[in-house]
Amino acid sequence: MQARLIKNIDSLWWDSEIEACKNSLIYAKSWYLDAISPGWSALVFGDNEAFMPLPRKSKFGLLPIILQPLFCQQLGVFYKDEMPDFNLALPALNRSIRTVLNLNSHHKGQGEKKTNYILDISKPYEELKGAYNKDAKKNLKKEILIDWLEPAFSKSKFRQLVKVYKSQYGEKENFDEKKEELLQNVLFAAHRNKSLLFFELKDSDDMLLFNAAILKDEKRLYYLFGAPTVTGRTQNITHYFIDGLIRRYAGQNYILDFEGSMIPGVAQFYKKWGSKKEIYWVYKSKWL
Repeated sequence: MQARLIKNIDSLWWDSEIEACKNSLIYAKSWYLDAISPGWSALVFGDNEAFMPLPRKSKFGLLPIILQPLFCQQLGVFYKDEMPDFNLALPALNRSIRTVLNLNSHHKGQGEKKTNYILDISKPYEELKGAYNKDAKKNLKKEILIDWLEPAFSKSKFRQLVKVYKSQYGEKENFDEKKEELLQNVLFAAHRNKSLLFFELKDSDDMLLFNAAILKDEKRLYYLFGAPTVTGRTQNITHYFIDGLIRRYAGQNYILDFEGSMIPGVAQFYKKWGSKKEIYWVYKSKWL
């Protein structure tokens, strides 16, 4: 098997091939790559047997680099039947002066190990709820009246989403204009491609408690972006959101992908719901 580099990629063909892969992820869809890494290229292995997106950039307008984009947890090789030998990709990766690329969980042992958390929600809701830990159940004991809304996504809703997030986490996570612009590109691309779920949780006085942007493909729901308001946080509203999301999609053939995390406190929160670790890898190289 050989790997060939392709550019000027037909989006319909590419997306059809990615959807046919055993380990397909939303990050490898053409519209997602267009949003996070315009001008991306790809490796195709054998007779369209496997595919590897390459989020390329140019340093100083000349020197090529491959860097994992923001809002994109895992890329790497996507395959139909068997994962090809990763060594086939190395000539293309090592032509860049620097490569930092997150490889998906089907790669084994290539680079630095990182942890994601996922939950199979194809089981009945009561069975899923039974696997919550004591702390999650404790935080859900209080009955509160919540209106679950799915308003049409718009620029004003995007601004609201970012405003709430910044008020809670912006300074700590250095959420700057560059990240905001990239997030906007991703969410509106997802909206155009019918892959965005936008939720608002409000109390009985119509006060916003929580809002979130969830991505959706054929296999997974991705907890991409969400935050409580100050009032929502006092009511542990994030617990009610996760529980409500699980309740809504329980029994359907989806994996809830929490998109992280290596941060201990965040990881502990994701573990509460009975989720399992998913190991992925960060490959790094530097051309000398």
